[in-house]
Amino acid sequence: MSESNSSKHPDEMTEAELAEYFYAHRDDLAGEEVPSRAPERMDVMISARFAPSEAAELRAAAEQARMSVSAFLRQRVIATMHTNVVDLERARADLRDVYTKAADALRALAEPPPTRRRARKPRRETTNAA
Repeated sequence: MSESNSSKHPDEMTEAELAEYFYAHRDDLAGEEVPSRAPERMDVMISARFAPSEAAELRAAAEQARMSVSAFLRQRVIATMHTNVVDLERARADLRDVYTKAADALRALAEPPPTRRRARKPRRETTNAA
């Protein structure tokens, strides 16, 4: 590396000068040291059943993500493990129930209130002493 390149700012260097600079400094540490650990071995296999159409969708999605089906499934499952999973069929049934009850309540509110007759109090008999 020439002396003139060492004083230049990287934004001012040509691609060839940058390549030479980074090659010369390839062993320099950048940033703080980060502890690492060996990845856990994937020894456990879990089976799942899919309908043929679901399996085809899964394979297509994995292929589009350029991942193996196994890696795609693992990534998606682990991502959803920490979120709330909603049973859509149960949610739809609950919503239908709430809708029915709300419609019943609105119908009841729209009807005129039943009229009540007041019970008459019995008259006191008065005695005339004349």
